[in-house]
Amino acid sequence: MVPRPILEPVTRALVGAVVGALAVLVGAGWIFGSIRRQMRHSENAPTYAAMGGPVYAVFQIGCGALLVLGGAVIIVTVLLAGR
Repeated sequence: MVPRPILEPVTRALVGAVVGALAVLVGAGWIFGSIRRQMRHSENAPTYAAMGGPVYAVFQIGCGALLVLGGAVIIVTVLLAGR
């Protein structure tokens, strides 16, 4: 039987937490960028609306929210699996 390294569970939990935190950070940035883009394009509202801009913004915010949620699920899963 091969002995497991002592730090393996800690390393696995740390890597999972870092990946989850990175997903949350990228998702939050995505949402912020989408809102910022929406506000910037509101100056040309008729053209922006005619090109489907609000639908695109809602889609972007939804994708960012899913990324934030996925990152939070990864963090919680890693923390609960480490017990």
